[in-house]
Amino acid sequence: MTKRDISLKKRGTKAKKERVTYLIVAEGRNKTETMYLSHFQEQGKDYYIRFVKAGNKTDAESLYKTLTAKWKELGLSAASGDKGFVVLDIDNDSNKAEKVISLIKENKNEAISFIVSNPVFEIWFLLHYRFTTKFYADGDAVIKDLKKYIPLHIIKCFLQ
Repeated sequence: MTKRDISLKKRGTKAKKERVTYLIVAEGRNKTETMYLSHFQEQGKDYYIRFVKAGNKTDAESLYKTLTAKWKELGLSAASGDKGFVVLDIDNDSNKAEKVISLIKENKNEAISFIVSNPVFEIWFLLHYRFTTKFYADGDAVIKDLKKYIPLHIIKCFLQ
């Protein structure tokens, strides 16, 4: 056997194609969104999910600013297929909904989207078990219905 010719690879060149990055910022009062969305990351996939810590300010505008700052810091690019997502609850609040609509209209980066839950993110779990168009006045009402499908001790793990 002969030694590999190490002169073939120049220093600083990329050996393999970089994966697309999906950058996600969520409200983060509890870990539900991060726990749920992290399950979409699988080994060997051609994308990488990266979560951004939201900090104490979890209104729509602050989440958007946090995401766009991290987007720039990481040098992400829509042309490379990178995407950003702002995940938040509307809580049946028309002011929150109007703010999100305003931010969507102002957003200049087509690779950044908003994922909105109403009233709370846990509605996504409920929709795994049944189709519903029911109006939920608040998160407690969603949790009450979710208890029919998931034991309370499991739900509490998400809400901590």
